[in-house]
Amino acid sequence: MRFCTPGARALGTSACAGAAARRAAPRTPNKHTLERVRPTRAPPALDFAAPDAAHADARTFAAPPLSDGLLAQVRAMLGARARPTVPQAQALTHFFAPQRTPGATLLAAETGSGKTLAYLLPVLQSLHSTRAAREHADVAYAAQHAPRLLPRAVVLAPTHELARQIAEVAKALSHHAAHKLRVDCTSTRLFDARAADALAQLQRDAAHAHDVGAPPPTGAPRSPDVLVTTPKRLRELCAPAHRTPLALDHAAWVVVDEADTLFDDGFRADTTAALDAARGADVVLATATIPKTLAALLAARYPRMTTLASPHLHTLPARLTARFLDPGGSKDMAMLKEILRIFTTPACAGDQILIFRDRRTGVEQLSAFLRARNVDHVALTGDADARARRTDARLAPFLHRPYARDDAPPDAPRILLTTSVLSRGLDFGPRVRHVFVPDAGRAAVQHANDNALELLHRAGRSARAGRAGSVVFFEKHSAPGHTKVLINRRGQKRGVVRGQMDLLVHALRRRKRRTPRRTAHSTP
Repeated sequence: MRFCTPGARALGTSACAGAAARRAAPRTPNKHTLERVRPTRAPPALDFAAPDAAHADARTFAAPPLSDGLLAQVRAMLGARARPTVPQAQALTHFFAPQRTPGATLLAAETGSGKTLAYLLPVLQSLHSTRAAREHADVAYAAQHAPRLLPRAVVLAPTHELARQIAEVAKALSHHAAHKLRVDCTSTRLFDARAADALAQLQRDAAHAHDVGAPPPTGAPRSPDVLVTTPKRLRELCAPAHRTPLALDHAAWVVVDEADTLFDDGFRADTTAALDAARGADVVLATATIPKTLAALLAARYPRMTTLASPHLHTLPARLTARFLDPGGSKDMAMLKEILRIFTTPACAGDQILIFRDRRTGVEQLSAFLRARNVDHVALTGDADARARRTDARLAPFLHRPYARDDAPPDAPRILLTTSVLSRGLDFGPRVRHVFVPDAGRAAVQHANDNALELLHRAGRSARAGRAGSVVFFEKHSAPGHTKVLINRRGQKRGVVRGQMDLLVHALRRRKRRTPRRTAHSTP
């Protein structure tokens, strides 16, 4: 969608204290006065694709289309009276429609709107309904080929932390006795050992299948029903030389979570390799943003792709408050003052703060500053090898977990410092109500689109699922007192110049949208 902020004439209505006096006094033209003063900074034009919003008919979680066991787990997780969010209702309507044929579906909705459940419910229901016919396909495959693990669904995530969180939700939904599915995650410490044991048992089952009159295999399947992984790790596992090889020959579903990230340059090759290996599978692409580049890539790859888009796509959460502070001579000191303000405000008792820095060095510098002043905090940049095996235990108090209370221990730190690695998809708990963005406005205005994408992801870690939250920008030119009112030589106000992040927030605020269409939009 193209968001074009209004020109200087339309931006803002308030004037500085002396504006009225300047309008009233006669003005004499001089070399510093122009007939029409132009803004010193152009408002950003944001280039996003603008898909139509699909109508959502599903108003409740119900069986059918969900099985009784899956419905019970949904109600245990969300509450007996929980209702689907817009993307969840769209997904239930679309994926359980009669005569639906497998294909590619783009699920696009704002952060914190429940996209994980929106794609997991159709996937888990489909796997449950077809399990009896497919659960021992890996044994038949191993009897004719080299044994390999054959997951029936694969979920791709950009980070190990997000992969583990998705797997935790999928396991919680698959825990009912009447709806048992095996879920595994490659980003866990014991995955390799579990996979090796499963492969060894698969080899024994395949050898036994060659015996004349041998009964068909029974018991739990050896291959996972759902495998949650990162694109790079999946490509390693699919290599024939890997000690626990895996294949996507029988994958009925491939989910690409955070598709705007996984089709970026750093992930695209591994992501497309996974999609190429699972030809014929249902493909679900979940994203909070649709840059024009992503829209073009997907249109070329999936010309008949169905798009399910939230009417609030490309907007900040409705209950998110934006604050702009002048950092003065020290951003670190400005952040410390804001931390103390929040922690001493009775209405913010127990609130947690998430601070994003652009670079690892910024995290380390701020951590040293806070540590020197005895401010308890957690600083995570993460060693790649360590992050691949387990989620740092210090991160746990900040995350939302299925079925678990979101009350952190009373002595747990309330400040988390990190880079953008944790801004993609992670579901933080309801106590994370404040996001600090100290590196705002560092890039030039021509990078506004990239800044907007990053802003949507970072700010979206707060005010999730309809809760209130705030994002604080430490940018001098957006702070009160630094807004410039433009006056021409006749004393007429011609507009306002605002800081870059103020303009971006203005562009991403929710506006009244057209009524959603009643059918899903399909790319021609």
